[in-house]
Amino acid sequence: MRPRLDAYWLEGVLCCLLAAYALVYAIGRAKNTTIATNFLKLHRPLLEDNFTLVGESGSDMVPEDRGWRREAEHCFTMWCSGRQCCEGMLLTLKLIKRQDLVNVLLGVVRPNPDTLLIRVELGKDDNDPFVLCVAQKKVATRLSKEMQDLSMFCPERRPGDKHGLPGSLSVMSECAEATAALLDARVVAALTQFAAHVQYIHVSDRYCGPKQMEETSVTKPPETERVLLASLSLSGEGGGDEVRPLMLMIFYMLDRIKRLRLSKEALSKCEKRRQKAAEAWVRGAHAARQESAALRREEKRKQEKERILAEDDPEKQRRWELKEQKRQQKRKTPKLKQLKVKAL
Repeated sequence: MRPRLDAYWLEGVLCCLLAAYALVYAIGRAKNTTIATNFLKLHRPLLEDNFTLVGESGSDMVPEDRGWRREAEHCFTMWCSGRQCCEGMLLTLKLIKRQDLVNVLLGVVRPNPDTLLIRVELGKDDNDPFVLCVAQKKVATRLSKEMQDLSMFCPERRPGDKHGLPGSLSVMSECAEATAALLDARVVAALTQFAAHVQYIHVSDRYCGPKQMEETSVTKPPETERVLLASLSLSGEGGGDEVRPLMLMIFYMLDRIKRLRLSKEALSKCEKRRQKAAEAWVRGAHAARQESAALRREEKRKQEKERILAEDDPEKQRRWELKEQKRQQKRKTPKLKQLKVKAL
């Protein structure tokens, strides 16, 4: 019997999908590498003007430029150091997953731009304590719920119109003096012109990342950092005219943060907020330890009850039940305070 070709239609479809996936992977990987290379060609002079060391060397570096470190097929990182006002800067180029056929198809329905993430580690004692964030409205809503420092020190979101910014931006600030000092005319002009490419700019001296899950028991305070975080949307291959002014604005803000000094009243208020936050954490940690200890005691009693019931000794079971009844009765009895009265 001759084999019929229509009997292998499923195998043919699977072979076509595998071929399409391999083709998209090769093209997408080359495309992302080209974007990373073009970005560095456009902005390397600016980075070298501000930092002594730009990029690293190693076996996992992109061969075209010897600056980016390939973390994934769509993610590249680069460390820059050797500048005043900061310990260093980490650039993360998070591109679209062009090498993934599924993400390419999803991008047709819901397109996402290429993103440049900037993380600047500020000096430990270089700036006064304050928290400030400028972000798109939707992004600001999400950050205020997820980030620990913003939800604790900046619960109020104000529209950008109050500070001369476009209405599409929101401002979350702990200190009005710091907001007025950082959002000066030069920063406001840059944010107004390129507001569509700014997702958020976050300055904090108590940054500890997203909130911890309530289910996890907290045994020690979270480690905080002094950082400036920024997320910029890129347009085109490597981002050109919209990235350079925003990066210049970030370098300008670093110099402003270094020179910023709050008044005694504003500094005192910021320190009191941090002291209250530390006390709240101590109370929360104490309550978590008490709850954990109560759960351990309850589990121990449960195991003891199962052990007593497993034994064939009615007298021992009766004594254990009397002991348990006394314990429950003692818990229900309200505690009375004793007052000592001095004799006249």
